[in-house]
Amino acid sequence: MSGEQKILVIDDEVSVGHLIRRILERKYPISVFQAPEPALQELEKEEFSLVFLDVKLHESDGFEVLQEIQRLYPDLKVVIMSGFIDPEIEARAEKEAYRFLQKPFAVPDVRKIADEVLADPL
Repeated sequence: MSGEQKILVIDDEVSVGHLIRRILERKYPISVFQAPEPALQELEKEEFSLVFLDVKLHESDGFEVLQEIQRLYPDLKVVIMSGFIDPEIEARAEKEAYRFLQKPFAVPDVRKIADEVLADPL
């Protein structure tokens, strides 16, 4: 891996992707996509260290996208995000993804998760 840790965001809500970019762009290079297909194409071209992935996308299921990312890039850390307060979604995300982030989130929470996940050598 190069020394630069890049972050990819996949969220169909423009405002969420924009907010995460604003929170993290001073410290990390960040690419934001509203749909999984172009994001997966970007993953083929660029090396990323972390993905923030919304569980509910317009035309896709975030868990299916997570499985595809894990199949293609098994070492890539993925944080699942959800705006739904659903214990089943949270439990599944905590089991299948690296971390879970409940929306709406506080700015310090996003920074803390990014810093912790990217500092973890696993």
